[in-house]
Amino acid sequence: MTHKPQGNKIEKRKNGGYDEEYKVQAVKLAKNLGSAKAAAEELQIPVNTLYGWIQKVKTAELDIGCGERSLEESQNIAEENQQLRKRIKALEKENKRLSEINEFLRNE
Repeated sequence: MTHKPQGNKIEKRKNGGYDEEYKVQAVKLAKNLGSAKAAAEELQIPVNTLYGWIQKVKTAELDIGCGERSLEESQNIAEENQQLRKRIKALEKENKRLSEINEFLRNE
């Protein structure tokens, strides 16, 4: 019994990339098997490629669907988003301050 994503034979786009749905199914397979290495071997793709897709899921760059993330993964993403919002706010404040200084110096 094969675990390859449904209907895909490692379909590549013309630019050399993999189809998004294939990536999602590959990550789900790795999760189900409990091993990225085993899934990569089964799919005959480089294990580092699969690790990259798994990392993208962890950082929410690749969406594997509602309910597919663990509670810990969801909490990590939410925490990171909160930290990023704070960082953006601080950078915007700093940008405003520097703009005001620049404007003041131009008028001198």
